[in-house]
Amino acid sequence: FLLDQRSRSTDIKRDMDQRSNLIRVMTVHGSKGLEGRIVFLCDTTRSRDGVKTNEPFMLREDAGALLVWLGSRLDKPPSLEAAFEMMRKKHREESRRLFYVALTRASDRLIIGGSLTKPPPKKDIDAGCECPLEDEGAASWYQMARAGFAQHPRVISIPDPDADTHGLSGLNRVLMRIPPSEAGTSVAMTERAGPSQATLGMMSEPAWLTTAPPEEPQPVRRLVPSALAGPERQSGPKEAGMMTSRERGIIVHRLFELLAPQPELTRMEAGSGWLRRVVPRLSAEDAENLLAPVLALLTQRDTADWFSPSSRAEAAIIGMVRLNSGQLHPVEARLDRLLILPDRTRFLDIKTGLRGDSIGEGILRQMAVYARLLGQLHAGRPVEAAILWTQTMTIETLDDATLDKAFDRIVLGDVRPEHDPHKPS
Repeated sequence: FLLDQRSRSTDIKRDMDQRSNLIRVMTVHGSKGLEGRIVFLCDTTRSRDGVKTNEPFMLREDAGALLVWLGSRLDKPPSLEAAFEMMRKKHREESRRLFYVALTRASDRLIIGGSLTKPPPKKDIDAGCECPLEDEGAASWYQMARAGFAQHPRVISIPDPDADTHGLSGLNRVLMRIPPSEAGTSVAMTERAGPSQATLGMMSEPAWLTTAPPEEPQPVRRLVPSALAGPERQSGPKEAGMMTSRERGIIVHRLFELLAPQPELTRMEAGSGWLRRVVPRLSAEDAENLLAPVLALLTQRDTADWFSPSSRAEAAIIGMVRLNSGQLHPVEARLDRLLILPDRTRFLDIKTGLRGDSIGEGILRQMAVYARLLGQLHAGRPVEAAILWTQTMTIETLDDATLDKAFDRIVLGDVRPEHDPHKPS
């Protein structure tokens, strides 16, 4: 059956053209999200209790789910009776929510009706009610609608001229109707009409009506430390088959990140294998020349702490720094190496370019922002900043006075609104 249905080319179009002169027949569930000018609810007289007492159901407990079969109503223990009533209550609530969906599908006119399987009792006929509301919990949609109509102050009761043709002898059926003008006048529409002229004359003019709105605050610009550094100074043009200084710096930067967590005895093999896969054009000699200084820095006593297990690679930091202008700026940064010791905080930035005779102003400002933000995040601890120059494989430490002066030289014009994506540095 499933294969046959899958092979069919029939397309089921749920949302037909609203302008077509057609009658759509669908379930209430299927009508969700749709609207029609005239809607008939044709099956509203059956009870919406919907829970059969002699069928098994799932009882939810803390220990899991239990399948329960109650049999006759006389066999229910009190605990299961309470669980069954709770299930009935949830079913009734869901039924009323579905009834609300049905009631709100019509834009112009809604007709609520149904059919009875047998004539009502004589007492109901004498009372002029063909479908009385006896049990509110088990009420049908028709009974709930009729009870609501009966409370409406201007509902119109109209004798049904076709009552005798339905075979319900002696039944004087009455139709209940709310005129369109009355149905369309809701509390919400009355409120939208606004207060009367007399009320307006008694109202005082609000102060905000003649007060100029405050100036909109200027958007806070994000401070991107790597954007302060600007492009790095590179070496001359590369020779045939050789890497540029930037390419070399990126590879060295990656080697430090990959090899630092490795045991010392396996670093040489791991680094050589990675270079063969990533830069296959490198000769064995060039690969060794590239790898040797990295391995040396990882093991030297004065530099090994930067790459020890207690340090962190690519550490993300975030916070706010205040420039000399007095304005706070959000800062997001990623530090190449971060080492948090009990008595101080240290960070290392790896640069792929040339140092030159002096450190560039942009690099100093970048490092100053890093140091200022770390000083706020780790209050009371001194912060040590250092740069690793991959061209010469040397580490240079920056003193606090130099960083403080560089930070003071940052002006609003240096703050860029967007992040500079060109950074391994």
